[in-house]
Amino acid sequence: MVINNRINQTFGPAGSFAGYILLVVGLVTITSWAGIILVMIGLFFAFSFTGTSIDKINNRFRQYTQLFGLFKVGDWEELSVYKNLTVMKNDSGFRVFSQGNRTVESKQNNYLIYMLGEDLRYKIPIKKCSTLDVAIPELDILSAELNMPIIEEI
Repeated sequence: MVINNRINQTFGPAGSFAGYILLVVGLVTITSWAGIILVMIGLFFAFSFTGTSIDKINNRFRQYTQLFGLFKVGDWEELSVYKNLTVMKNDSGFRVFSQGNRTVESKQNNYLIYMLGEDLRYKIPIKKCSTLDVAIPELDILSAELNMPIIEEI
């Protein structure tokens, strides 16, 4: 059984929105070569994202980028290198500048579940949750499925 978890959009919310705009413009002008190129660029920006796959049967995992929302690109690694699980708050944000000297900021507070290496320095995000109340049960489920203990604080 393979566990697939989507982590982030590759180009962030602004890049994804720009991809949708390019996709619509490309579909309106699809009769020309420029329209076809805009559709392809729009699909790439709008639907590409990063994630993590865990293959419990073969004892391996991979961090991947899913291009166009279809093709996963990433190398498989051994799961046995990582021994523990934890959850950490992730404060991420995006800042967009306009030509009128205005700045629009978007901050997102979410929680990421990480696999930790033996020395606790190496960590791999395996699941993204919106709140801590959602992350704790997911952490317990992943701990049981992967047979990894939970570390409360690092």
